[in-house]
Amino acid sequence: MTRFRCGKCEREFVADKPTCAKCGLDPDVEPRHEMCFMELRTTHYDPPTHVPGIGKNHAACDPTLRTGTNGDSWTGEKKFVNCEKCKESEVFKADAPPPVPVDTIRTMPLAEVEALAREAKELA
Repeated sequence: MTRFRCGKCEREFVADKPTCAKCGLDPDVEPRHEMCFMELRTTHYDPPTHVPGIGKNHAACDPTLRTGTNGDSWTGEKKFVNCEKCKESEVFKADAPPPVPVDTIRTMPLAEVEALAREAKELA
């Protein structure tokens, strides 16, 4: 089974051959319709870690499926994911990345905070 996108109605679907049930494009009926379909790769969700921009390097749908394998694509951006199993996973449905561990948060010394406050007052 292959994932396709219809160039006429923008519908994505999985099938053995490109035939759009929504708008009726069918290469078997009209061979020119074949060029109206785009073959897509499955795009998995790579769950985030506590470090922004760094993923866990595995699919949300299957932790044993590592990034860079089997020709699929990977993203941390939920809007680009087209793997239905990833979309159904708990980590995908979560609204935010996991909390940042306290030991990774850099805090400013009080003296720096006070100096910045003084500068801000002077500029105001």
